[in-house]
Amino acid sequence: MKHIMLPTDFTVQSLWPIHNIVRDARGEKICIQVVHLIGMPMDISGLLWARENKPYREVPEGFREAFELLCHRYKPVIGKMVLRFVYGNTVRLLHHHIESAQIAAVYLLENYQYGKPLPNSIDLTGMLNNCPVPVLRLPLHAGALSDYQILSALLDDELEAEQPQQAPPTPRVANYS
Repeated sequence: MKHIMLPTDFTVQSLWPIHNIVRDARGEKICIQVVHLIGMPMDISGLLWARENKPYREVPEGFREAFELLCHRYKPVIGKMVLRFVYGNTVRLLHHHIESAQIAAVYLLENYQYGKPLPNSIDLTGMLNNCPVPVLRLPLHAGALSDYQILSALLDDELEAEQPQQAPPTPRVANYS
């Protein structure tokens, strides 16, 4: 099973690459890790907050619904799709996560500004430079501005033919600086 990482900021827009991931799988079963990076807690209250799984409670209902719809829509191809919180704020930690999870590729929206929905959210897009696996950058569909428009497009069979081709992957670099 091929493992793919998809960064998210808990917006439906961040799920946009799902069509491309499924299309690129070419019938092979895939596991998609939808990942959000959170800074390491520095005090007792932060540790308790993380221990009680509060980040999962902060995920908006609209994102959860879109996530579940896409899981069911692509069930024949997606063997498993999970939401993961990765704790840490260094490139090295992110690269270790990618290696330990056996991630084969990262899909990233190119012209999209990932938000920080939690106080300790970290934008991991800059950390993907020198990534040990290919980073496939995809443009967000220009006409899809609202959650409703994007969710409709994600569930529309006709849109699969209209999906923009991905940019070439960034070169693979083994430097973990």
